[in-house]
Amino acid sequence: MRDVKFRGQKDCGNAPRKVVIEQILLAIAEQNIPHLQEQLAEDIQWDFVGNRSYRGIKSIAEALDEMPFCEELIIENTITHGRDGAVSGEIIGNGLKFGFSHICQFASAGKQARLKRMTTYLIQIGETDD
Repeated sequence: MRDVKFRGQKDCGNAPRKVVIEQILLAIAEQNIPHLQEQLAEDIQWDFVGNRSYRGIKSIAEALDEMPFCEELIIENTITHGRDGAVSGEIIGNGLKFGFSHICQFASAGKQARLKRMTTYLIQIGETDD
């Protein structure tokens, strides 16, 4: 697992799925595979718009090994409704800064539902001063 600095939104307690989404993103950044296995559907599909798609937890775990190191994850906005959610923010690592937006779909609106699909928009927005 990687050590990642995390800045998320303050939780009002009325939207528990927001916390779940933020925890999933932090687990991705940290490469915390055991946590992902608890939160992702076995047949999850993760699409990077204009790039690649991954299907299944094993495929995602292998892809995380190839992804650049994430030093900091900043969540700016998280919106949820029913089984759907969206989150945006920034990722900083390897001297680069990226803006992201994830569109998330859970298997159902139930509290224990696992993430079934995620569509990611990712763009480099600059370099860090480090």
